[in-house]
Amino acid sequence: METNSSGFTVLTQWFERARFEYLPDNPEPFKVLLGRLGAEVFAPGRTNPDPIDNLLSVYHAVQQPGWPAPLEIPRGFTIEEVANGLQSPRFMALDRDGSLVYGSQATGAVVRLRDTNNDGRYETQQLIAEGLPFVHSVTFVNGQLYAASESQVVQLGDFGADGRAAHIEVIIDNLPEGSRDLYGHRTRTILTGPDGKIYLSIGSSCDVCEETTPLRAAIVRANPDGSELEAFASGLRNTVGLAFRPFTGQLWGVDTGRNNLGPNLPPEELNRIEQGQNYGWPYCYGNRVPDPEFGDAARCTNTTAPHYTFPAHWAPLGIAFYDQAAFPASYQGDALIAFHGSAPEQVSDGKVGYNVTRVRFKNGQPVAHEDLIRGFANGSTVWGRPAGILVAPNGNVLVSDDWGGRIFRLRYLGR
Repeated sequence: METNSSGFTVLTQWFERARFEYLPDNPEPFKVLLGRLGAEVFAPGRTNPDPIDNLLSVYHAVQQPGWPAPLEIPRGFTIEEVANGLQSPRFMALDRDGSLVYGSQATGAVVRLRDTNNDGRYETQQLIAEGLPFVHSVTFVNGQLYAASESQVVQLGDFGADGRAAHIEVIIDNLPEGSRDLYGHRTRTILTGPDGKIYLSIGSSCDVCEETTPLRAAIVRANPDGSELEAFASGLRNTVGLAFRPFTGQLWGVDTGRNNLGPNLPPEELNRIEQGQNYGWPYCYGNRVPDPEFGDAARCTNTTAPHYTFPAHWAPLGIAFYDQAAFPASYQGDALIAFHGSAPEQVSDGKVGYNVTRVRFKNGQPVAHEDLIRGFANGSTVWGRPAGILVAPNGNVLVSDDWGGRIFRLRYLGR
C-alpha cells in the first residue's frame, strides 16, 4: 500500500478525515482499529508524526451572539452553544434516545435535555429528580440512570411524560458527608468501569487534614446493586474527574491540590489510579514533596507520584478520553480535561485555568498538554467555567459551563 512521506499509509490519512456518521452501520471494528492505531500515533522518535497537527496548532476565534468574548480553538474546529439558561450544569451522560442528562450541583437536581426538532440544540428541559444535595454527576449502568449526591447513590427510573422519575431507589447510603472548612469537598463523581462495577470519587472533608474514615479522599468501588463497597485507592484530595482510557482498562483521574501554599504550589495532578495505591495526600503533593503541614518525608516514600502535572490552582474537573473518529487520528486515546479555574484568594495577579486542555499520550503515558478551548477568562473578567466534558458517539465533544449555564459543542470540520 502506498505510504506518505511521514510513513503513514493512505488509510491513515483517510482516518484523519473520517466522520463517525460516514462509517458503516456497525462502526465498532473501525473504532477499535482507530483506537489501537491512533492512540499511539505519537510514536517513539517522532516529534510530530501527524502532519495535520501543524495546522491544529494555529488558533482562531469564534464569536456568537450573547458571548461576552470569543472562544479560541484550533484551526479546523468550530464551537457553538447547544443549550443555555441552565442552572449549574456539571457532569453529563447521554441516554440511548439521544437526550442529555446532567447533575445540577447548585440546585440538587438531575435534569434531562432534549433536542425536539433535530436542529442540534437542546430546546427542552425536563426535571428528573430534585432534593439530591450537591448532585453533580450521573451515569448509565446497564441502561439504568444513576446519580450521586453527597451522601447517596440513587437509581432513577419509571419516567413520566414530563420526564420526572417516579422510581428513586437508594443504591448506596450513608456516604461520608460534611465539610470541616471552606475547602471541604461535597461532590461525588460516579462512573461505570469495564468490570461492570461502579466507581465513586469522594473528596476530602478539608483543605489538608487527616481523615477518620478510609472512604474520604479516596476512590471507592461497589457492585451495581451497591453491595461490597470497598476503598479502591487512597490519598486523593479531590479527584473530581475520572475516566477509563479506551482499550486499556486503566482508570485515570485529575486531582486538585491544596490551597494556601502560594500561587505556584502545589501542582494539579493527573494520576493513573490503581487498586491499593496511595497517592500521598495529605502528607505530600506532586512528586512526593512533603507537605509543610506535616513535614514528614518518610510518609511520602511509598506513595504513588502523579504521571503528569499542571500549574497550581487550575482546578481540573471533568476528564474524558477521545475514542471516536470525527477528530484527527492523533487525538485517539488523548485526554481532554475541563479546568474550572482559580479561586481569587489563591491567585492575585490574574486568572488561571478556565480552559479545556488536550493531554497527548505517547507509549501509554501523558507527555504534553495544549489548549483545546480557551477564552472563558479575559483579564479580570470570567464568563464561563468549564466543568463537565463528554465525547458523544458522533465524535463531537460537549462541555458544560456551570458558571454561565451553557453547554458547548466542539466539532472538527476538516482542513
